[in-house]
Amino acid sequence: MQVAMTKLLLTLVALFAIASQPDQTVDGEIADVEKLTVSRLNETGGLGVVFTLIDEHEIKATRAFGQANTRGDAISAEMIFAAASMTKPVTAVSILQLEHEGKVDLDAPVSRYLPWFVGHEPKLAVRIRVRDLLNHRSGFSRASGVRNGMLAGDIPTEDPDKFRRIVNATRLVHQPGDTFEYSNLNFHLLGQIIEAVTGETYANYIEASVFSPLGLSASNMNSLPRGHASAGQHRMIFGMPVALKRDRAIAGAAGGLFTTTDDYARFLIAVATEDERLLPSGTLARILSEPSGAYRLGWQIAESSDHGTIIFHNGWAFGGSSTGGIAPATGRGFVSMTNAAEGYIAGDTPAITDHPRALAFGNPVGKPRSFWFQRGLFATVILLAVAHLFWFWHLSRDKSRPHAAILIIASGVQATAGLAMPLLLPRLFAGDFRSTLDLYPTAATALLIAGAAMIAVSLMRFKGLRSQELKRLILR
Repeated sequence: MQVAMTKLLLTLVALFAIASQPDQTVDGEIADVEKLTVSRLNETGGLGVVFTLIDEHEIKATRAFGQANTRGDAISAEMIFAAASMTKPVTAVSILQLEHEGKVDLDAPVSRYLPWFVGHEPKLAVRIRVRDLLNHRSGFSRASGVRNGMLAGDIPTEDPDKFRRIVNATRLVHQPGDTFEYSNLNFHLLGQIIEAVTGETYANYIEASVFSPLGLSASNMNSLPRGHASAGQHRMIFGMPVALKRDRAIAGAAGGLFTTTDDYARFLIAVATEDERLLPSGTLARILSEPSGAYRLGWQIAESSDHGTIIFHNGWAFGGSSTGGIAPATGRGFVSMTNAAEGYIAGDTPAITDHPRALAFGNPVGKPRSFWFQRGLFATVILLAVAHLFWFWHLSRDKSRPHAAILIIASGVQATAGLAMPLLLPRLFAGDFRSTLDLYPTAATALLIAGAAMIAVSLMRFKGLRSQELKRLILR
């Protein structure tokens, strides 16, 4: 995640580096980006994208390209997307509102507001401040924010007791306040703090403090707003979009936002201008001056010589990817959302938003990222399993058979490896297999195929042993 965030920071800095061409009209720019975006949709296998252009703190244009589903229905600008981690700035703004009201102290320990929060190591847990949650410096790992159903929408909104048990059993991987590591768990806890100090549900509080004041009628937490059509959600599996059976979002305060690009653009403008309906004067300066590096009080940060500081956030999970940002000093910004996601192995859907970013900030866009190494790696694993099947077939026809013990050992090693692939490898980049299936469906599917093939080959090897060979081996 840190690598991906660094790449996005560098991309946004580059996009801000060159101002938009002054001799082009907005319509001309949009015509150019439409042509390029359709091309990128075809290259990546994605379905649809909607983007909103912001200029001088105003929405200048919103455009929709592509399809809402695999049936070919056109996507429209009014359709709703799951914004995923673009929810985090909304949660952060709400915490800052509560701080202004004197209900939350950013430097107070989390346990002041959540007495049940004792952590796996109480001496360390008591040192975690609200500020550390906002800056992803609590000490929780990225994996701790996606394991145990955290992505599935069933925690904490539907089972707070289970959520508390999971949190208090989670080990810290860093000292509180020391090291940045992005974790959804931080914002799950911020959502719990909002509920504790307001006495309202997180969703109701966000509606009253953010959506309603700004007139964001097409935004809702954890479910589609009534009366609005969904842009659809699709997983990219081996480069092909597969529709999810229902619209899903990461649970609550970490990623539960459903919205349109226009609504999110209005939110960005309100933050950048310190709209009094949302934020007290001086809040933006506090965010920008927070000494926590490239992630400050719920916002990703980049610097540009032409536009000053850029505040932004990206989102990626389940069936879509999104990103949006604004330069408060110049009011230039954008929001872009897609209805298909993977970005790993096949279907580089985050690349679809490159052209809207370029339109916003006037920078040329390069070619889509290459995934030949990753594709080759997984293809090699599957080909090895196929090669083992061929080897077994060849062995079964060979009269000069190896010793039974060798076959048993080889079969056992291969069966163990087949089980380990889908169970252990996901912990290197997602947390557990369920999370891997949600976030990286192609990789998870490839692991399942390869693991099942390896186990099948090992069983076939064992079954292929002659009964007298087994008897002779056992009697020795």
